[in-house]
Amino acid sequence: MAGTPANTKLREGALAYMRHELARRAELIPMVTPDYPVWGKRPVYCDTYYSSIAQDNVTVAPQVVELTPDRVIDQNGTPHALDVLVLATGFKATDYLYTLSVQGTGGRELHDVWAGEPEALSGVAVPGFPNFFMMYGPNTNSGPLVYLLESHADFAARCIRDMARSGSDTVEADPAVTQRFNAWIQARLQKTVWATSNNYFRNASGKVVTQWPFTALTYRLSSKFWRKRGMKYSKNGAAS
Repeated sequence: MAGTPANTKLREGALAYMRHELARRAELIPMVTPDYPVWGKRPVYCDTYYSSIAQDNVTVAPQVVELTPDRVIDQNGTPHALDVLVLATGFKATDYLYTLSVQGTGGRELHDVWAGEPEALSGVAVPGFPNFFMMYGPNTNSGPLVYLLESHADFAARCIRDMARSGSDTVEADPAVTQRFNAWIQARLQKTVWATSNNYFRNASGKVVTQWPFTALTYRLSSKFWRKRGMKYSKNGAAS
């Protein structure tokens, strides 16, 4: 959380390193100092970033507000001539499966059901979409990522195994349990720096839909808990 001793210590350490690296060009420090808490956005680790922008042949411009065929105009109205423009604008992290059309019970399309608010039981299964499992779904971004992905695969594999053992032909997430699961993690996410910063972890409504707020081990253990209580099996439409 922002303002906690741990977060404050991290920020102080980062600022001290920045001041050391930019000592010869101190005017750059206010321009590159974040106005959000540490971890509020995805951090970039690089030993040469500050030394690179501190070079005499590098100009750090404030926010670009206009682009012309041969230059960019910053927010102060200053033009900067250019030959090459590289855009690093991020990606659609909150638009899960945005290139795919997934249809569930009654022909409902997954993106229509989500309506911009993606959520799933343990980030893997969605109510109303039987026999459908996701890897790296909503609110499962954490580290180490491979361990999380293995947990997602384990969730799906165990559901398929239990479906076969019970003689069922469908398995899907229970709506009420899925709702409780998401209420649990959203309550925790509201206490994190992710909820207070403008980042790509949040959707248009401001809800954090990408991050897992606990440890990877907690995910592994909790996914077993929610799978056992939240996945429902049926044969020919009858619960078993």
